[in-house]
Order: sequence, then C-alpha cells, then structure tokens
Amino acid sequence: MSTLIEDKKNFLASYACDSYVSNGMRIGLGTGSTVAYFLKALSQRINDLHDCTFFVTSEDTLHRCTALQLPVCSLEQIEPNDVCLDLTVDGADQIDARGAMIKGGGGALLREKILAQVSTEYLILITDEKEIDSLTVPLPVEVPPYSVTIAIDSLSKLVGCEKKAITLRRGDRIFGPARTENAAVILDIQYDTIKDPKRLATLLSNEPYVLAHGLFVERSYTYLVHNGTNTEARKISW
Repeated sequence: MSTLIEDKKNFLASYACDSYVSNGMRIGLGTGSTVAYFLKALSQRINDLHDCTFFVTSEDTLHRCTALQLPVCSLEQIEPNDVCLDLTVDGADQIDARGAMIKGGGGALLREKILAQVSTEYLILITDEKEIDSLTVPLPVEVPPYSVTIAIDSLSKLVGCEKKAITLRRGDRIFGPARTENAAVILDIQYDTIKDPKRLATLLSNEPYVLAHGLFVERSYTYLVHNGTNTEARKISW
C-alpha cells in the first residue's frame, strides 16, 4: 500500500472516529485494512470514550480489538427485541456513481451484511480511487463447498458470462480454496462492468446455493470519501 493511500486512510479513520463515535454506542466493525485504521483511531480515543461496545465480523477484527483492549460483544448476547447497533463502520472495494457497492474482498461479506442490516447508521470509508462510474472489481459470491460445480454452472447462465470468468478463491497460506469463517468458499465473478447492480443482486439472492454476495444495494448508507485534500460525505438511499 502506498504512503499516499495510507495517509488518506489514516485521515478518514480519525475523521470518522471524531465525527461519528460517542459514549455508550454499540458499534459494528467490518473487516480489512480500512477498519484496521479505524480501530487504531478508536484506541487513541479510548480514554475519552465510555461504555462503548464493539461487534465484529471476523476473527481478524476480533484479534485487533483484543490487542487494543476494545470490549467486544456478540449479537447473541443482546436481548432478542434489542438487536440494534448504533453504527457500523466498514470499507468497500468499489462504489459506483449510483451508490451501488461491492464488498467482500476480505471474505467477510455475509457477516458484514448481517451487521449492516441491524445498524441504525451504516458508514463506509473509502479513498477516492475506489469511487468509480461503474463497478468493475470481481464480485464475490459465498457458496457451500459442496455446491461449487453447480454454482459455477448456474452462475455463468444466470449472469451471462463464461465459466472461466468465475474463479474459486484460493487461500493465501493453505493448499486449496480459501474458507470463510462460515466454513464456505468464495467464487469471484469478473465483469467488464455491472450495468444493473440492483437486478443482479436480486437474481443472486434468489439462488439457493448463494449464502451471500458482495453487492450491497439493500439499505441506505453514508460513505466518506477522501482525496488527500478534502473529505466529503455522500448519502445513498435505496
């Protein structure tokens, strides 16, 4: 990661922490490098923040919180009629001109969607190179490991692409496919561009073998974008 991008993420994290976090909040945390910067900013304010509780989407984020002595809770520890977070903070792989977003590069897309759905406010932090006219990064789809062949065949017909455009994500440190923390695997679909993200999201959600997909078009959110000089907040409504 370049120093310029690191500087942008550092600034965004501090800005978000100062502007959106207050005492007593229940805060959801995504997964990835942007969240790592946000956690660092939180840890620098920990003496000023009281009674905040954090909810994580991955073991990676949990380990980071533990190292920074941030108190972590589980959704299962909340009363069923009170499962509502004040804020969830996360990064994104890309956001297009309409506000459609692809997430899941870090493999935590299902858990990230769950926290997003139970949060009053959903805040995304991105640097300006991730703001684009049309979505072009690979679209992750989480599927059970026993349905990979069926899923690739069905997805190629569903989305109108060749099978070779759908790849099984490999693990960095293990032999074989990468496994999510839900014991599933991820298929990455490479598009030239996604013309109708909303329609595609609906099609994918209706497939029985799809546990989650990386198109986030289900709920309203705010994203902060920083270009090295200015930070702007954009509100997206669906």
